[in-house]
Amino acid sequence: VLVRQFRPQYEADTVEFPAGFISRRPREGGVAETPAQAAVRELEEETTMTGAAVAGSPLLTSDPVPIAARLSAVFVKAREKVGDEAGRQRLDKGEFTEEVRVPLVELEATLNQLGEAGVVVDPRVWMFAMGIRFALELELQGGVVSDGAGREGAWD
Repeated sequence: VLVRQFRPQYEADTVEFPAGFISRRPREGGVAETPAQAAVRELEEETTMTGAAVAGSPLLTSDPVPIAARLSAVFVKAREKVGDEAGRQRLDKGEFTEEVRVPLVELEATLNQLGEAGVVVDPRVWMFAMGIRFALELELQGGVVSDGAGREGAWD
């Protein structure tokens, strides 16, 4: 699931993963929000989905030279919200997003179509799509890389 929203700095819509800042305010028990908690919260705010964090990254940076932004990537297994929250976003004041659902095997083609229509694609989404593409092309299975011609191992 992706989100599409207008970004004034690009004067265009962008398509990106649900994302946001980690809250520094202490949560229950006086503990600050974790990257995993923030990822699920942002998913719930920006889409009609909820989920559970299943994997996280080490500390990341988007561009180490001009800015000192520190990032965390969290993989969330998403599912539909139920009950009173079903079908509803919980957007922050002044925030407007459109939920975009794309089957993984169609992600690259969809991003290309959006790009041709003037939508700016977040580089993290593009690299994820490239990972999907190359995993399919190289037939990654069970931790073994195959080039489809019966050769296994590293590729160059």
